[in-house]
Amino acid sequence: MSTTREVVDLTGGPEVVVEHINVVDEDTGRFEVATVADDRRWHVDISRDGDCKVVRAWDGNIIVDGDEPDWLFELASLALAS
Repeated sequence: MSTTREVVDLTGGPEVVVEHINVVDEDTGRFEVATVADDRRWHVDISRDGDCKVVRAWDGNIIVDGDEPDWLFELASLALAS
């Protein structure tokens, strides 16, 4: 499976690198979102109907819980628009 990697500038958020890493099911894809300025990253499941769920988050190499900035969910609307 080929991966797609794209740099995205989010409104009200930092510049991020988004990479499609997996297909969860026929309606949902898993993406890795990493901030360019620091070592934060998330695995996010985005469905075709716009549902966005954070699966796991890291700050550097440490797994963190509850570290979902509001701008992260803007990705669901961008994914649907493309």
